[in-house]
Amino acid sequence: AQAYNAMATGFQRSLAQIESAGLMPSGALTHQMDAVLFKEGDTNLTKLHKLAQTRQIVEAGMEVIEANPRVTPEEKAKVKSVLESIRASVPFTHSDLIRLQVEQEKDPAATLKSVIDNKPKWEVVR
Repeated sequence: AQAYNAMATGFQRSLAQIESAGLMPSGALTHQMDAVLFKEGDTNLTKLHKLAQTRQIVEAGMEVIEANPRVTPEEKAKVKSVLESIRASVPFTHSDLIRLQVEQEKDPAATLKSVIDNKPKWEVVR
């Protein structure tokens, strides 16, 4: 938890850059980071949900930049690269984690990997 929270300051700096590059109000994304900092006593599932929320925050910020007609093709390529990186780093969403909980009620041996690998095609976001 301590190492993650130390690294989270880097997330907050990056989100501030996303805000300043897009059309987001100042603090709109960075204040959301307060909710995703790990706390003592968080379960592993709660930590995974916080990572999924971090991914969601970054994706939301990047969508604004990607849709901005003033953003150059080169900048949009960088946005695409960042999105690919966050999706590779946090390859799951809240939906995946909810599905994991449901699957583990039926089969306690179910894993996040098995849930991700069996994601319905309509739900795949790339």
